[in-house]
Amino acid sequence: MEFLREAARRGPSTFRVLLTGTIGVGEVLAEVGAGVVHIFLSKPWNEAEMRGALGRAEAYLDASPKPRRRRKG
Repeated sequence: MEFLREAARRGPSTFRVLLTGTIGVGEVLAEVGAGVVHIFLSKPWNEAEMRGALGRAEAYLDASPKPRRRRKG
């Protein structure tokens, strides 16, 4: 969780997925609510769950505003 909190702080527009087999949803509920974790998957996950999570991530990133490139000169 410390890594994901730091990732959220440094890159708030990133999409963060937590895949774990060691903690339960109750232990990350606050981070999910705060936007630190967008998707929580616990092991064992199946292919449909993973495809759904990746689809949600893709939709999120497609809908996010794209950063403007700065012109040189």
